[in-house]
Amino acid sequence: MTTSFTYTENIPHFNHNPSDDQPIMEVNNNSNLLIWEVDHIGFNSTGSGFPGASGGQHLQVTFNSKTTQSAPTDPISILYTKNGTSASVAQPFFINQTSEFPLTCIKALAFFDVSNPSDFVGFNIDSITQLGNVFTITIKNNVIISTSVGVFITSSTATTPTWEYPTTNTLKITFNGSGAILTFAVIQL
Repeated sequence: MTTSFTYTENIPHFNHNPSDDQPIMEVNNNSNLLIWEVDHIGFNSTGSGFPGASGGQHLQVTFNSKTTQSAPTDPISILYTKNGTSASVAQPFFINQTSEFPLTCIKALAFFDVSNPSDFVGFNIDSITQLGNVFTITIKNNVIISTSVGVFITSSTATTPTWEYPTTNTLKITFNGSGAILTFAVIQL
């Protein structure tokens, strides 16, 4: 992906013959096309389906640095990246007049039937195994960088599960029940 674009300001110049500035205008126009396509569906997208007639819509948002933002005045709001609370890796944040909000608190989540925990649905989970009434959830490497986490767990039955987080990629849920679906989310700032 090209991330350096040539652009000459003040072209066409008011006292130039436009034909003299034509080569520079062409470079400027092509730079506009290329920079637009960095994070957007570009010009001349047609047809049905994706990308179809969705020119100008975002494909992604790319941040190239971490910043600190001051609270803007409503209705303005800002999306930016800065160090996370528990890591120096860039994390996305949103700020408005009210407050600053981290956008990536949920680091891993899944749900599973206690009768077949290896058949789980979730993200950032490598495996779920069971030994007696303890379910060991292995979280993908580098998703969580310390054992300072919050865990939310719900059960489809009245039995309440408990949890511990002994290592940076292991969650253990103790559940003394059967015939239940357990759902959990691991959060970290």
